[in-house]
Amino acid sequence: MWRRLLTLGASFDGAALRAFDANASAAEPWPALRRWCLAGLSGTGLAVGFHASVDLDLATQRVASVALELDGTRLLQACPDAVARLRLKLVVKLRDAMVWHARGPLDVWDCGWVSADAGARQALRQFKPRRPTFVVLSLVAPAHISVTLGDLKARSPSFAHPLRVLVLGRADASAPGGAVHIPA
Repeated sequence: MWRRLLTLGASFDGAALRAFDANASAAEPWPALRRWCLAGLSGTGLAVGFHASVDLDLATQRVASVALELDGTRLLQACPDAVARLRLKLVVKLRDAMVWHARGPLDVWDCGWVSADAGARQALRQFKPRRPTFVVLSLVAPAHISVTLGDLKARSPSFAHPLRVLVLGRADASAPGGAVHIPA
Protein backbone atom coordinates (compact mmCIF):
# COMPACT_ATOMS: atom_id res chain seq x y z
CA MET A 1 0.00 0.00 0.00
CA TRP A 2 2.77 2.46 0.94
CA ARG A 3 4.62 1.74 -2.30
CA ARG A 4 1.49 2.77 -4.21
CA LEU A 5 1.35 6.05 -2.29
CA LEU A 6 4.90 6.85 -3.37
CA THR A 7 3.88 6.70 -7.04
CA LEU A 8 1.09 9.30 -6.79
CA GLY A 9 3.25 12.24 -7.83
CA ALA A 10 4.75 10.41 -10.81
CA SER A 11 3.81 11.16 -14.39
CA PHE A 12 3.96 9.16 -17.61
CA ASP A 13 7.59 8.27 -18.31
CA GLY A 14 8.03 9.65 -21.82
CA ALA A 15 11.76 8.97 -21.75
CA ALA A 16 11.27 5.20 -21.45
CA LEU A 17 7.95 4.78 -23.26
CA ARG A 18 6.38 6.23 -26.38
CA ALA A 19 2.64 6.75 -26.15
CA PHE A 20 0.49 5.04 -28.73
CA ASP A 21 -0.97 7.30 -31.42
CA ALA A 22 -4.30 8.48 -30.04
CA ASN A 23 -5.58 8.94 -33.60
CA ALA A 24 -4.96 5.32 -34.55
CA SER A 25 -8.06 3.75 -35.99
CA ALA A 26 -9.74 1.07 -33.95
CA ALA A 27 -8.61 -2.37 -35.06
CA GLU A 28 -10.17 -5.79 -34.64
CA PRO A 29 -10.50 -6.58 -30.91
CA TRP A 30 -7.89 -8.79 -29.29
CA PRO A 31 -9.67 -10.35 -26.29
CA ALA A 32 -6.81 -12.75 -25.45
CA LEU A 33 -4.38 -9.85 -25.08
CA ARG A 34 -6.77 -7.87 -22.90
CA ARG A 35 -7.46 -10.94 -20.69
CA TRP A 36 -3.73 -11.54 -20.29
CA CYS A 37 -3.14 -7.92 -19.29
CA LEU A 38 -5.93 -8.01 -16.69
CA ALA A 39 -5.02 -11.42 -15.22
CA GLY A 40 -3.65 -11.13 -11.69
CA LEU A 41 -4.33 -7.42 -11.60
CA SER A 42 -4.52 -7.34 -7.81
CA GLY A 43 -0.84 -8.25 -7.55
CA THR A 44 2.36 -6.51 -8.52
CA GLY A 45 5.35 -7.58 -10.51
CA LEU A 46 6.12 -8.49 -14.08
CA ALA A 47 4.42 -10.73 -16.64
CA VAL A 48 5.91 -11.25 -20.11
CA GLY A 49 3.90 -12.25 -23.15
CA PHE A 50 4.93 -13.02 -26.71
CA HIS A 51 3.16 -12.91 -30.04
CA ALA A 52 4.72 -13.70 -33.42
CA SER A 53 2.81 -12.59 -36.48
CA VAL A 54 3.07 -12.91 -40.24
CA ASP A 55 1.35 -9.50 -40.46
CA LEU A 56 3.26 -7.41 -37.95
CA ASP A 57 1.51 -4.20 -39.05
CA LEU A 58 -1.92 -5.66 -38.28
CA ALA A 59 -0.71 -7.06 -34.94
CA THR A 60 0.71 -3.63 -34.07
CA GLN A 61 -2.63 -1.98 -34.89
CA ARG A 62 -4.46 -4.50 -32.70
CA VAL A 63 -2.00 -3.94 -29.84
CA ALA A 64 -2.49 -0.16 -30.15
CA SER A 65 -6.26 -0.63 -30.03
CA VAL A 66 -6.03 -2.57 -26.75
CA ALA A 67 -3.56 -0.05 -25.32
CA LEU A 68 -5.78 2.93 -26.16
CA GLU A 69 -8.64 1.27 -24.31
CA LEU A 70 -6.50 0.39 -21.28
CA ASP A 71 -4.93 3.85 -20.98
CA GLY A 72 -8.26 5.68 -21.10
CA THR A 73 -7.62 7.41 -24.42
CA ARG A 74 -10.85 6.07 -25.93
CA LEU A 75 -12.80 7.19 -22.83
CA LEU A 76 -11.26 10.66 -23.08
CA GLN A 77 -12.10 10.87 -26.79
CA ALA A 78 -15.72 9.96 -26.02
CA CYS A 79 -16.11 12.89 -23.63
CA PRO A 80 -18.43 15.52 -25.12
CA ASP A 81 -16.53 18.58 -23.87
CA ALA A 82 -13.59 19.95 -21.88
CA VAL A 83 -15.49 19.75 -18.58
CA ALA A 84 -16.18 16.04 -19.08
CA ARG A 85 -12.52 15.44 -19.98
CA LEU A 86 -11.37 17.26 -16.84
CA ARG A 87 -13.85 15.27 -14.73
CA LEU A 88 -12.50 12.01 -16.18
CA LYS A 89 -8.90 13.01 -15.46
CA LEU A 90 -9.80 13.90 -11.87
CA VAL A 91 -11.58 10.58 -11.37
CA VAL A 92 -8.50 8.74 -12.65
CA LYS A 93 -6.23 10.65 -10.23
CA LEU A 94 -8.67 10.02 -7.37
CA ARG A 95 -8.69 6.27 -8.10
CA ASP A 96 -4.87 6.32 -8.20
CA ALA A 97 -4.91 7.90 -4.73
CA MET A 98 -7.29 5.27 -3.34
CA VAL A 99 -4.51 2.85 -2.39
CA TRP A 100 -6.95 0.68 -0.45
CA HIS A 101 -9.06 0.22 -3.60
CA ALA A 102 -8.56 -3.11 -5.36
CA ARG A 103 -7.63 -2.62 -9.00
CA GLY A 104 -10.25 -3.57 -11.53
CA PRO A 105 -10.74 -3.85 -15.29
CA LEU A 106 -12.00 -0.27 -15.53
CA ASP A 107 -8.93 1.32 -13.95
CA VAL A 108 -6.76 3.40 -16.28
CA TRP A 109 -3.30 2.11 -17.17
CA ASP A 110 -0.14 3.59 -18.58
CA CYS A 111 0.64 2.08 -21.98
CA GLY A 112 3.53 2.60 -24.33
CA TRP A 113 6.04 1.04 -26.63
CA VAL A 114 9.81 1.02 -26.40
CA SER A 115 11.67 2.27 -29.43
CA ALA A 116 14.87 0.67 -30.66
CA ASP A 117 16.59 3.89 -29.57
CA ALA A 118 19.40 3.30 -27.06
CA GLY A 119 18.22 6.26 -24.94
CA ALA A 120 14.76 4.76 -24.51
CA ARG A 121 16.22 1.40 -23.56
CA GLN A 122 18.49 3.11 -21.03
CA ALA A 123 15.54 5.06 -19.57
CA LEU A 124 13.62 1.79 -19.25
CA ARG A 125 16.38 0.57 -16.92
CA GLN A 126 15.20 3.22 -14.42
CA PHE A 127 11.49 2.75 -15.11
CA LYS A 128 9.02 2.07 -12.30
CA PRO A 129 5.31 1.87 -13.08
CA ARG A 130 3.14 4.58 -11.50
CA ARG A 131 -0.02 2.55 -12.17
CA PRO A 132 -0.69 -0.76 -13.94
CA THR A 133 1.40 -0.55 -17.10
CA PHE A 134 1.41 -2.27 -20.50
CA VAL A 135 4.67 -2.06 -22.46
CA VAL A 136 5.31 -3.32 -25.98
CA LEU A 137 8.72 -4.30 -27.32
CA SER A 138 8.57 -4.61 -31.10
CA LEU A 139 11.38 -4.80 -33.64
CA VAL A 140 13.95 -4.68 -30.87
CA ALA A 141 17.05 -6.86 -31.27
CA PRO A 142 16.79 -10.16 -29.34
CA ALA A 143 19.91 -9.33 -27.30
CA HIS A 144 18.35 -6.06 -26.16
CA ILE A 145 15.06 -7.81 -25.34
CA SER A 146 16.89 -10.32 -23.17
CA VAL A 147 18.80 -7.62 -21.27
CA THR A 148 15.69 -5.45 -20.87
CA LEU A 149 13.53 -8.31 -19.58
CA GLY A 150 16.27 -9.49 -17.24
CA ASP A 151 16.62 -6.02 -15.76
CA LEU A 152 12.85 -5.55 -15.37
CA LYS A 153 12.52 -8.99 -13.78
CA ALA A 154 15.28 -8.22 -11.26
CA ARG A 155 13.62 -4.94 -10.26
CA SER A 156 9.99 -6.08 -10.42
CA PRO A 157 9.69 -7.08 -6.73
CA SER A 158 10.02 -3.37 -5.89
CA PHE A 159 7.20 -2.35 -8.28
CA ALA A 160 4.04 -1.09 -6.62
CA HIS A 161 1.94 -1.90 -9.68
CA PRO A 162 1.68 -4.74 -12.20
CA LEU A 163 3.76 -4.49 -15.37
CA ARG A 164 2.82 -6.39 -18.53
CA VAL A 165 5.44 -6.56 -21.28
CA LEU A 166 4.44 -7.88 -24.70
CA VAL A 167 7.24 -8.87 -27.07
CA LEU A 168 5.81 -8.53 -30.55
CA GLY A 169 7.77 -10.19 -33.33
CA ARG A 170 7.71 -11.52 -36.83
CA ALA A 171 6.47 -15.03 -37.52
CA ASP A 172 10.03 -16.41 -37.49
CA ALA A 173 10.92 -14.81 -34.13
CA SER A 174 11.45 -16.95 -31.08
CA ALA A 175 9.84 -16.30 -27.72
CA PRO A 176 11.99 -14.98 -24.89
CA GLY A 177 12.43 -17.37 -21.98
CA GLY A 178 9.49 -17.40 -19.60
CA ALA A 179 7.15 -15.54 -21.98
CA VAL A 180 3.55 -16.68 -22.30
CA HIS A 181 2.24 -17.04 -25.85
CA ILE A 182 -0.64 -14.63 -26.54
CA PRO A 183 -2.81 -16.11 -29.31
CA ALA A 184 -4.39 -13.93 -31.96
